[in-house]
Amino acid sequence: MLLTLPPAPRRRAPAWLNRLWRGLLGHSKTVRVPGVTFTPRSRRSLLAGLAARAEVEYDATFGSRPPMRIRCSVDRPYVDLLGPTALDAYRPAEALVRPGDRVLDARCRTGAGAARLADLVGPSGGVVALDPDGESIRFARRRYLSDHVSFERGGVEALAGELDGGFDAVICIGALPADQPERALAELWRVVAPDGVLHVAEGSPSALRPGLSAEGLRSTLRHVCEVDPVECKVGPLAMVAFEVRRPPSP
Repeated sequence: MLLTLPPAPRRRAPAWLNRLWRGLLGHSKTVRVPGVTFTPRSRRSLLAGLAARAEVEYDATFGSRPPMRIRCSVDRPYVDLLGPTALDAYRPAEALVRPGDRVLDARCRTGAGAARLADLVGPSGGVVALDPDGESIRFARRRYLSDHVSFERGGVEALAGELDGGFDAVICIGALPADQPERALAELWRVVAPDGVLHVAEGSPSALRPGLSAEGLRSTLRHVCEVDPVECKVGPLAMVAFEVRRPPSP
C-alpha cells in the first residue's frame, strides 16, 4: 500500500528573490533619480538589450513636462541607467581640468561626463559639449542644467569657426573616425591653448581599426602635434588613452 502525503503548503518567495528572478527573465523596471523618472517601454532588461547590441526604449519624464522617448544602447549610454562606472573613461581627464578653465568635450554622448567637467571648472569656467546625435543632446539639455555648460549638436567639423587656442583642455573620448583620425586630431589640436592639454581615449585595439590602436594613435598624435604623447591608464577599461600638452607661449 502506497502512502500518499498531503501537498506541502506553498510559501511566498522573498521579495529580493522575486526581483532577481524577474531580472533573469529579462523584465525591466522603472528607474527614479533626482529630477527624472525612466519608465521602460518593454519587458526586456537593459542588460539583455546591451548584450545583444540592441536599443532599449524608455520614457524619460522630467517633472510635469511631457515624457521624452529615449533609446539606451552601447553607443548612446545613459549614466542614470547604467551607473557611475559609465563615467570611468572620464576619470583621467578630470585631473587635467582646473577651476576657470574653458573645456571642450568633443563627444559628450548623453552629457553626464560634460556635466562632471562643468562642476570642476566652476562658474568662472565653461564647457562646450558636442555630439552628432540629436537625442543625446536633447536629453543632456534637459537633464544637466548649468549656466557653464553648453550642449551643441555636431562633431569635430563644428569647430571650423572656433578660434585657434580657444580651450584650455580638449577631451576626446571615442570621437575619432577610424579611417582618417589625423584630420580630426589636427582640428582638435588647433583649438588647444598654449600650455593646454589634449586628452584622447579610444576603445581597445582591433585589427579592423589599426589607426586607433595604441601604437597607431601614438604615432598619429606625434605626427599631428609634434609633441611626444604620454600614455595614461583608464581604470579597468580596455581603452588606450594619451595626453598631449601644448608648450606654453614663449
